[in-house]
Amino acid sequence: MMSQNLNTNLSRRGGDIEVAPKLQDGDFPDPYMMRVGLKTDTELSQLRRRSKTGKQLERFHRKQNDVCFSYIVLFRCCAEV
Repeated sequence: MMSQNLNTNLSRRGGDIEVAPKLQDGDFPDPYMMRVGLKTDTELSQLRRRSKTGKQLERFHRKQNDVCFSYIVLFRCCAEV
């Protein structure tokens, strides 16, 4: 059910959307929908190819992915308690 809501919200943004890595809704809770903001490896490699700031952008988004994933895992741990 959440994936339907997520897909609906993404389609409202327009044709150019960022797709989060495929995670099952039942894997663990994501109350702040942080998975939406995760960059795929393909997107990260495309960022790296940009001139001048590509490496810095890729590094920034990899760190953001790590932070978001840490919070998602934290939500999972809290939900199990």
